[in-house]
This record gives sequence, C-alpha cells and structure tokens, in this order.
Amino acid sequence: DGKMTHNPYLLRGVDGWYLFYCGVTYEGEASAERLWALNRAPGKNGEMPPWMNDMRSGVAFAEKLTGPWQRPDEPLDLAGVSKNGVRRAVNVCATLTPEGRCRIIYRLTGTGLITALADHPAGPYPVEQMDLVFDNTKKKFAEDPCIFRCEDHPYEMLAKDATGDLTGEVYAVAH
Repeated sequence: DGKMTHNPYLLRGVDGWYLFYCGVTYEGEASAERLWALNRAPGKNGEMPPWMNDMRSGVAFAEKLTGPWQRPDEPLDLAGVSKNGVRRAVNVCATLTPEGRCRIIYRLTGTGLITALADHPAGPYPVEQMDLVFDNTKKKFAEDPCIFRCEDHPYEMLAKDATGDLTGEVYAVAH
C-alpha cells in the first residue's frame, strides 16, 4: 500500500475498528495525470496501469476511530484461491457472524466474488473456508460488494452491476 490505497470498508469489531482497503505498490514514479489517464483507459496503446497485476487487500486496526491506526507489513493472504495465478484480491467488505467470526466478500480477478471466513477480522482466511459467491467469468459481472446482516436474514449483499445483466441497468446496484 506504498503508492495508493482505495475502496475502504470499515468494520466495528469487539475490540475496536478494522479498516479493510485495496493497496498498491509498484516500481517507478508517475504523475497523477498519467496515472489518471492509464486508469481511465487501461490497455490503450498497449500500456496498462502499473498496479493492474499487483493490487492486494489489507486491514488496519484501531481501538478508536481517531486512531492510532496499526497495520501489518503484509497484505491479507487472500490470493491463494486463484486458479489462474492472478494475484488481485480486492474490494473486501466484512461483517461479524452471530458466533463472532468474520465473514468477508472480495473480488478475485478472473474468478468473481469470493466469501471467506476467519476467527478474527485480521485473519488468517484459510483457503479451505473460501467459496465462490458470484462467478464473474460469465457474462454477468458484479463488484464493489457490501455485506451486512439483518435481524431476519443471515446475510445481505449489495454490489455494482458492471454489465447490466443482473439488474437491466449498467452500474446499477444489485441486491
């Protein structure tokens, strides 16, 4: 997360606050204008943004929202489930289960939305406890999930319908 962070998701845990986020570190420097242009048109003229293949998800912790915030030096180990070698495990959202465990949903590039379960929000999230929630390899594509619990439903999720094939409208929110 040395060059860029984005897609924050805040979870209130029993012992404090957990801030999940996407982070990127890459070689070299680039102006804000150049990075913006690459992000808006990835692949144009064969050039991809420097972060395209190296995004990771991290989690920071603070007892109070005002900090101080602590984060480990390593990202969350979520890429282990990728069947095609892609390492971009991003857009993490989280909720606590009734038993006090942490359920996350994130997007694994080339696969879809994955759910994982850990004993603690900081992980680890064992590979054998991960399941595909939504397959993005089909025509449909959902991202930027938000998971939450309601009293009468175990889990609910909102996500961006990037293709319009879920809701009938491109970039609409799917529930």
